[in-house]
Amino acid sequence: MKTLWYKSKAGFDSQLLNGFQQSFSVDKRLADEDIEGSIAYAQALNRAGVLTNKENMNIKKNLLSIKRKFNSRNGYKAEDIHTAVEVELGKLVGKVAGKIHTGRSRNEQVVSDERLYLKKEIPLIQKEILNLQKEIVSRAEKHIGVIMPGYTHLQQAQPVLFSYCLMSWFFALQRDKERLSDCLKRIDISP
Repeated sequence: MKTLWYKSKAGFDSQLLNGFQQSFSVDKRLADEDIEGSIAYAQALNRAGVLTNKENMNIKKNLLSIKRKFNSRNGYKAEDIHTAVEVELGKLVGKVAGKIHTGRSRNEQVVSDERLYLKKEIPLIQKEILNLQKEIVSRAEKHIGVIMPGYTHLQQAQPVLFSYCLMSWFFALQRDKERLSDCLKRIDISP
């Protein structure tokens, strides 16, 4: 496995160390965003004169090829998604792949990937919440008039309507959707 860190000669178990520092199994879901961010950054480097038009187009073409490769294969092993993309791009375009990091830190790359990922995922989560809210309303309408014990501090309190109880969850979910909308505004900026 390709790693960014040296293998210790001081007696550390390199397999244990590699297992500790690898995050590919978790962050492989960021592959599309990492590649999209790198394509956008290559275009910016092209405009800045760091990459030629030919280099930019070659990097873009090969990053799209890597994206298809990652989306069609599960067994890829690397320390993290960023290293995996970097290694694959280097195999395809050679030393020019190193230019993609000009003026760009790994931390900035990670934050950009996460923001792009959340911009894609938040609307999907909000849609699922809306579906759940619709189901809650449907169930509440079916159970209007059904009485159940209310609870406060884990003790029975006055009776309440089951539909009232269900709708309390509807509004809690509504607040969650609104928080996600606020979050979407906050992440939709360049790091």
